[in-house]
Amino acid sequence: MRPITTATKSNAKLIAALEDQPAGIAIAGAKAGTHSARLLPLRAGKTLIPNDDHTILVGKYPLTRPLTLVMDLGQAPDKTAANREFVHYALSHPGQVQAILSGFFPFDPPTLRAQNMKIDAEAPGTGMQPGQPRDTQAKSNAKSGVSR
Repeated sequence: MRPITTATKSNAKLIAALEDQPAGIAIAGAKAGTHSARLLPLRAGKTLIPNDDHTILVGKYPLTRPLTLVMDLGQAPDKTAANREFVHYALSHPGQVQAILSGFFPFDPPTLRAQNMKIDAEAPGTGMQPGQPRDTQAKSNAKSGVSR
């Protein structure tokens, strides 16, 4: 590893700085904005693993990390309900579209269904059964097919 020569406050600024250094190498988010920087594949033994949307979406690119939402469900009931509603939105079709537009990769449909069931099962006092859609819109969103 070489010493750091440029420090930036964001991935987008890092990529912009990299564009002025043709031999420069950096690690940044795959969706760090539009740029002319070349994305490099990884090498695992003799195998090259491309750094492209398809490889990332199917889980073959190893340098990824999931976005994790941590919610305190032990708060006052109104805050717990608001947190749960936010998570439902994040897992809904409109929420996944917003995530994609923000540069994140979407969840796959099985993960979406499992996470919605988990949130619904952890909703004490709601009268909901695990996996029961909250409303018709939720049922429609669960079938929409937006992924990871």
